[in-house]
Amino acid sequence: MLPRNRWLDRLQELPIKIKTKKVEPDKPNPAIGVSLATWSFDSKLLATRDDNMSHCLWIWDMSTLELSNLLVHYNPIRGVSWSPKSSHLAFCTGTPQIFLWSRDGASVCTIPIETKDFAVQRVEWNPNGRSLIVADKSRLTIAYPQAEFFEPALAKEPPKDEPSPKQE
Repeated sequence: MLPRNRWLDRLQELPIKIKTKKVEPDKPNPAIGVSLATWSFDSKLLATRDDNMSHCLWIWDMSTLELSNLLVHYNPIRGVSWSPKSSHLAFCTGTPQIFLWSRDGASVCTIPIETKDFAVQRVEWNPNGRSLIVADKSRLTIAYPQAEFFEPALAKEPPKDEPSPKQE
């Protein structure tokens, strides 16, 4: 995991050049503006993707109405999902990886699946916030992020639908 707000400048020095897609107004229904927007569980953060800059995921701090983080990728952002229990974000770019982000850092997880052509198009958190549905166009699997990714309280607390281990 990379420290909060320090990982982007490690990948590319500022200022960065953002790849943009030219709008073709002559085509019917041109892709213009924000087509993906999703709130964090507590509504403090908003993740957006602009179709003209589809390689970027913008994370806005709604308490200050300022950009919190800008995640720039080689491939277009396909799917985004906030954990229902914490400010953990999962997203995908049509590759065999899912990307996990929180204010504490970020990580990349390659989906261990036998086929080589699994290209993640959609991610969706389980309601308990401990696993994800990861799907390409015709298949899906379930991913379990490692406990270190979660905040200490969430990582140690057993899910409410599972019994606690017996104390001896």
